[in-house]
Amino acid sequence: QSYFDYRLRRPTFPLRVGDVVTHIEGVAVRNREEWVKLVFEGKSIGAHPRVSGEAVRVTFVRDGKTINATTWLEFDRTPSSQLVRASSLRYSGFPSALAVDFRVRPEHSGAPVVDANGQVVGIVIARAPFIEALVLPASEVARSLAIMKSAMAKP
Repeated sequence: QSYFDYRLRRPTFPLRVGDVVTHIEGVAVRNREEWVKLVFEGKSIGAHPRVSGEAVRVTFVRDGKTINATTWLEFDRTPSSQLVRASSLRYSGFPSALAVDFRVRPEHSGAPVVDANGQVVGIVIARAPFIEALVLPASEVARSLAIMKSAMAKP
């Protein structure tokens, strides 16, 4: 799985009945109590905020083999987001994003945002509680595409 597959597509849920989780975001999980504390207490899991759609790395053992995989948080502990509506996948690492007040649905992620003159000024990258949506400016879209193209061109 490439870096861009991990960052741009929702990963499939990697765990099965019988798997034993040993680490979440590099933090050792030795028993159920440690797992519950790590997953459900506090505002973050490692360096990741506890937010719906946030991708996290999990290490687990299946049939004696250690496996590293990516999964995502399905919910967070804040009533505003878990009781109102589902959130989009969460992506981080963008230098800038614009908060806009128009409503979007999860399937609108990637949709163009145009100004009054019909010029594309960005793309919708996520839904967010209270501000409704986040838009990646067109300049950042162009820069991100250039990075992805150069990464895909490398053998």
